Amino acid sequence: MVNFLINYVLVPVLESSIAKTILRIIDTDNHSGQLLVISLEHQLKKPWVVGFEEVSFELEQGILRMDQDVPAAYMLKPEDELSEKEKSSRETSWRLIRELVEGKNAGDLFIDGEFGKRVADHAAVSNTSRAMIYKLLYRYWAYGQSKNVFLWQSSNWGAPGKRKIYKDDVQPGRPPLYRGVVKADRAIRVTDFDLTCIEVAFLRYVNKKEGSVQKAFDWMVKNYYREVLSDGTIGDVKRGKHPTITQFRHYSKLYFDRLAILKSQAGEIRWLKDHRAIKGSAVDGLVGPTHRYEIDATIADIYLVHRINRNWIIGRPVLYIVVDAYSRMIVGVHVGLEGPSWEGARHALYNAFTSKVEYCKRYGIEIDEKEWPCHHIPKEVSADRAELLSNAGEEFSNTLDVILKIAPPYRPDWKSIVESRFKLINQGLSLKFLPGGVDARRNERGDRDYQLDARYDLDQFTAIIINQILYHNATLHLPHLATNDMVRDEIELYPIGLWNWGMRNSLLNIKNRSDTEIKIALLPSALATVRRSGIYFKGVFYTCDLAEHEEWFAKAHNFGIQRIKVWYDPNSADNVWIRDRSSFIRLEIVDYLKEKYSGFRLEEVVDRIAILGQASPDKEYERLNRAARTRDANDEIDAQAKAMKKAAPPPPSRAAAKSNKLANRRTEVELLRAADSAELSELSHPNVPPQPATQPQQASKPEPSGRKKVVLSLVSSKLQRTE
Repeated sequence: MVNFLINYVLVPVLESSIAKTILRIIDTDNHSGQLLVISLEHQLKKPWVVGFEEVSFELEQGILRMDQDVPAAYMLKPEDELSEKEKSSRETSWRLIRELVEGKNAGDLFIDGEFGKRVADHAAVSNTSRAMIYKLLYRYWAYGQSKNVFLWQSSNWGAPGKRKIYKDDVQPGRPPLYRGVVKADRAIRVTDFDLTCIEVAFLRYVNKKEGSVQKAFDWMVKNYYREVLSDGTIGDVKRGKHPTITQFRHYSKLYFDRLAILKSQAGEIRWLKDHRAIKGSAVDGLVGPTHRYEIDATIADIYLVHRINRNWIIGRPVLYIVVDAYSRMIVGVHVGLEGPSWEGARHALYNAFTSKVEYCKRYGIEIDEKEWPCHHIPKEVSADRAELLSNAGEEFSNTLDVILKIAPPYRPDWKSIVESRFKLINQGLSLKFLPGGVDARRNERGDRDYQLDARYDLDQFTAIIINQILYHNATLHLPHLATNDMVRDEIELYPIGLWNWGMRNSLLNIKNRSDTEIKIALLPSALATVRRSGIYFKGVFYTCDLAEHEEWFAKAHNFGIQRIKVWYDPNSADNVWIRDRSSFIRLEIVDYLKEKYSGFRLEEVVDRIAILGQASPDKEYERLNRAARTRDANDEIDAQAKAMKKAAPPPPSRAAAKSNKLANRRTEVELLRAADSAELSELSHPNVPPQPATQPQQASKPEPSGRKKVVLSLVSSKLQRTE
């Protein structure tokens, strides 16, 4: 969720449905999810309300950008430079609205739609017009909610910055010499046209269209200071009529300073990473342990082998580290084979939020709780976009009430503490000298491939990492983190010492949850549907006691399917949960599907269902052929029926065509019964020998079947009776 700050401005970049001009945020309401904004257009108007979700969507899509504007120069003038009249004018305006805004939120005036009434009442008490109160309020909100917005909008900057005016007989600059002789080509009197040419040409250098200042100068001379011949062609350069390269460099500073040029040449990514100013430290604003955890992943510089067959190389593992920014304590770790993703990050976070005693015992390391006493939920988690910028990461944030801080792309300095932990671990372990370690030196021809030296499996390497983390937490000396209170208490300035001291003196409300709640919160979630046969998710039907007791499936059958949120473990189709108020209920696969899907990974189940649902190419070809033949047969029947309908005499009227439907139906029933009786009578003499076939002299029409004979006779008799 975007953090909206009062007095920040929303600038439309593309066509926006919210902002036609620049808007200023003058109040926020997190409870209702709304912003109060005012337009900065010339004629100030009444503020209005927009929703968090609408603004967040346009910020994410790049339609809007949120920024902090630069206050006008007149608002920043020191008090000693203000005249008494200007101060008096400011105080007069401030007194007229002070009671409405001082110590209050802008949104308070708009509660219950009583803004106009409140302004009218205040205007009556202040003995002034409502229009004046509105004007002052809008100006106060639009320009930053400071008393100085009522200063006079004028500044007297004096002579600096103005171009020098030369006398008619004076040439600018020192006379240039060439071998002791004054050159004829010298600096010119720069006009407004020359300044425009310099600005346009130097901008090409700033925008990297020209590789150097000299090339930008040459471009300017080529395009702006050439003679035009009578036939319309371009001639030589106007000698002595263009600014010199020195003037070009000097006057370009009027438009671009050195820092702006460096920013442009370096690019935003390199500027932020390598050239920006470093202010403060990584612990500024932190009040104790668990205030902020930083998480990141790296691919370890070592090759591992398979646990079953030691000759199988499984590649390099992915190492996740979670660090407490306040104490530099490594509070969580995970070694796996899945690349930087939520799947790996959730294991590391679960490790950071739970006790480490059982975790270490799993790898053969016995520790006491006091050796690694980190099992708390932090207030903030700082991470890369790859791991936590997802629906699962947002769900984890909402469930455990943790604030996510996602670093922008190419900004490792936003989580510099965890980045430096990788360096310390690599230095401490000297991974490139371990068996299977990636040697930083270039291999020479004939050298042994270091991959072939791999001997550690995943569990053994995890145990090595745990030992190194315990060493780091107990021995890394951090004197630069000492505060006056720490010095007074004479604590040992190591991560575990800072952690323990901070936990005793922390101002934070330390949060703890059960292991089950933490694990559920870290699992991905999705929507399932409640149907007649069960809770349908990923092609599998589930059930639970709650659903059966409240008859969810019968309700879905009679009143329509419903959607329900489920949490699931991708590693097992059996691990699916739903939430009932504050508790989680595990779903069970319905009995008739357990044998098919129980014990498999969810991805395997989805793949199986998808594969079984596919038809082979031969079967699809056969289906298409059969469909074509079926359509041909039906079309032939339709043609026959159409011809017979056309041959029959038309009814005298529509009413006559629709009359006697019951009588006609009874007649048809009689025909069907007679035909069925005729077919049964033929079946009653199965032993009658067939008559020998004789060769006909002429082709004759085939004899009608017994069923057809009966039908024809009944029809003819019916027609005779009607006649």
